Amino acid sequence: MDEGASDFRYEVTRADLGTLQSLIGQSASGTLSTTGRMTGPWTALRAAGDASIAQLEAQDINALTMTGQYDVTVPSGDAVHATARLSGRGDFLIVLGQALQEASGTVTYDAPHITFDVGLTSGQGVADGSRVTWI
Repeated sequence: MDEGASDFRYEVTRADLGTLQSLIGQSASGTLSTTGRMTGPWTALRAAGDASIAQLEAQDINALTMTGQYDVTVPSGDAVHATARLSGRGDFLIVLGQALQEASGTVTYDAPHITFDVGLTSGQGVADGSRVTWI
């Protein structure tokens, strides 16, 4: 069976998160834009690129802007066993009712482990970095 390699470049200039509910599994609003590249065989597709979201509203998170980079590999279409690394920054956020001037950091997923390495800055300029590992 020929696995065939792919090399696909993409650019999404404006995607309304409200119309992507079935894909992301929850209700959200905001505007997503991304550029990236999808490579590899169908048994291990990898997508890597840059993304930004403006006016994000999702569950208990509101953000004026969010920007970052992503690198995701999905083996044989099995998202449960995917690996992912997301690095980014959000400005002027409200998270669980708390106002933040900025949040930045990295989230890594390597089933079944999720690691958060995030720094937060409140509206008063107070910085608090935290590292959490969820297994």
